[in-house]
Amino acid sequence: MFTSRGRPVRRCGIYTRQSVARGEQDLTSCDVQCERCENYERSMQYEGSVALDERFDDLGVSGGSLERPVLRRLLSWCVEGRIDIIVVASLDRLATGKRRRRRPLAIERAARASELCFY
Repeated sequence: MFTSRGRPVRRCGIYTRQSVARGEQDLTSCDVQCERCENYERSMQYEGSVALDERFDDLGVSGGSLERPVLRRLLSWCVEGRIDIIVVASLDRLATGKRRRRRPLAIERAARASELCFY
């Protein structure tokens, strides 16, 4: 698929993670993260970016492990070719702890995603 400007459509999967159940006003809530990522995606629409309707929210899950059900589903969609770009509000939503810098690369390799965007 191509945009009206002839650019390829790039499907964006937005990933959010909230490690502890907190109030909706919390800046780390999945809704707030998703809104920030959607705003970023909208700003990139001229490049052909399109956010998927599917939400990828890991609620009450630690970032210390890659064994997160929703993250695994997101990665499988990438492998299947259903997602071109993973959009994440910040690096700490993907990984925390000592291996923090290496995990996004491992995730990108596992997903075979063309891009990993942090907003």
